[in-house]
Amino acid sequence: RLPGLSMPALFATGPGDPNSTPAMSEEMAAEAPNGRAEIIAGARHMMNLVEVAEVNAMLHRFLGEG
Repeated sequence: RLPGLSMPALFATGPGDPNSTPAMSEEMAAEAPNGRAEIIAGARHMMNLVEVAEVNAMLHRFLGEG
C-alpha cells in the first residue's frame, strides 16, 4: 500500500533496532511517493523514549515541511 500514500510519510529508526532496521525504513520510504527515511545514529529499540531530543528534532523538521 505504500505506493498509494499521497501524504508525506516519515520512516524512522536507529541502527541498533533489530525489529525496524535502517534498511527497512529506507525501503519503505523509497516505496512511498513522498516518503523519507531518518536514521538516528546510535538509537535502538524504543528510541522515542531514549533519544527524546533527537526524535523531537526530527519530528519538528518533518512537520515543519508541511
